Amino acid sequence: MPENCPTCGRRYDDLGSTDYTAGKTATSVWTYGRIAKSKGRFYPQIAKALARAGHPLTDEELLCRTDCQANGIRARRGEMQQAGLVIRTGGTAPTRSGQKADTWRLTSLGLSYFYSLP
Repeated sequence: MPENCPTCGRRYDDLGSTDYTAGKTATSVWTYGRIAKSKGRFYPQIAKALARAGHPLTDEELLCRTDCQANGIRARRGEMQQAGLVIRTGGTAPTRSGQKADTWRLTSLGLSYFYSLP
């Protein structure tokens, strides 16, 4: 993986996968188990990107902060939305092409999931 994102130039975070349930509370294990289905390896990356940004992000901004593919980021973020982990803020931000894109943030359940990650 390149050191910097070719799209935005930001550094990639080291967000490798591990056993997210080791040494966690029953609530954390339940939260992780609820969302970590077959495609769950990107959920931690998306949650970490949203939490670390300190402000809502567009799908394009999430793409720059994770190692997901463009179509995968939308699908995983959509699954996280259905699971109650992320929510559309109602705001927009411009994309590289100048179009307006919805912005997303973690819900309280999403934050609980984030804090359960190693």
